Amino acid sequence: MLFCFVMKKGLKIHKMDDWKRYRLDMYRRFSNDVNRGFQEREIAYRALANYMGVYETPKSYNDDGVAYNDGTWLIYNTSRMQRYDDKVVYKDKVFCRDKNQIIEDLYSYVLFLRKIGIEVVYEMNYYAVAFLTKYLRFYDKVFDCTMENKKKVGELCQAVLKKVPEEIDCSTRIDSRQFAIDPFVIRKLTKGKTRKQATAEITKFQKRIQKQMKDDLIKKWYDPQLSVRQNKKVFMTNGVEISVGRLYQWIKEYVKEQGVRYGLQN
Repeated sequence: MLFCFVMKKGLKIHKMDDWKRYRLDMYRRFSNDVNRGFQEREIAYRALANYMGVYETPKSYNDDGVAYNDGTWLIYNTSRMQRYDDKVVYKDKVFCRDKNQIIEDLYSYVLFLRKIGIEVVYEMNYYAVAFLTKYLRFYDKVFDCTMENKKKVGELCQAVLKKVPEEIDCSTRIDSRQFAIDPFVIRKLTKGKTRKQATAEITKFQKRIQKQMKDDLIKKWYDPQLSVRQNKKVFMTNGVEISVGRLYQWIKEYVKEQGVRYGLQN
């Protein structure tokens, strides 16, 4: 993705070195918290695992390393669309024109954090600084890592924590994925492989999950008292797309092999 903006003559882009040092100092404090009480240790481990911020609903993975979307997942996508020379350009960095825009983007992000369940102000504050260093870009001197600006980030977090999550509108941040794979499983699948091999392994794993999900839906809606074509209509009514051939195959794999007799009339 491209990072595009119009550079004003004589102005330099902030290098973010001061904010990066500040984030690292905060990170080190979390490292010390792993030896404290249970709650502090839990927060510390979560922050250490998400050292560059949290950008999607936390997941609970099953034994296979898969989490299934129950319809409540949210995702914070930093890709922005802008027109440049009559072309649509996507970028994964957000260029902020002034301090007000920086604060607006930070506020939007911490609202998202509150919505997905982050409830501790210093943890939220850390993620906000991580988000700032990772994605926001601006001119030098616009938002330096001063005591005033650090305090401002903290105040945004404190203000957001007073809000009730149900009051926060994140309708534009719906995560449309049907499932997610545990990053640990991804690392295990791709360890020691080339990019092409790693992509093939992940794709194979995803297809296996998709097949199982489809099989589970067929099992849920299949009626042995109906014909194959009648069952197909039931599936379509319930949003399950399946061909007659695939249904015959499923019956052969999951019904006939179990020794249960079902009518296969057309």
